[in-house]
Amino acid sequence: MKKKYKIDFTNKNIVITGGFRNLGKCLVEAFLDLNANVIVVDKIIIKKKNSNKKLKFFKVDLSNSAEIELFYKKLRKKKNYN
Repeated sequence: MKKKYKIDFTNKNIVITGGFRNLGKCLVEAFLDLNANVIVVDKIIIKKKNSNKKLKFFKVDLSNSAEIELFYKKLRKKKNYN
């Protein structure tokens, strides 16, 4: 069931950490339902076939500052996530 929200997330970029389990996974699904571009950041990437162009995965250990810096640089280079 798709819910109606007052905020329009169409083509907004949303970053979700820990998006493969529990609450993170639910948030990913909810924002995709709202037509947002979802960027999942997790230290564990589960290999799944991804045909959704609005969903991108980045393997980043958020306890490692060098990995965070590299992720940030990659993110800044991207102009469009569609």
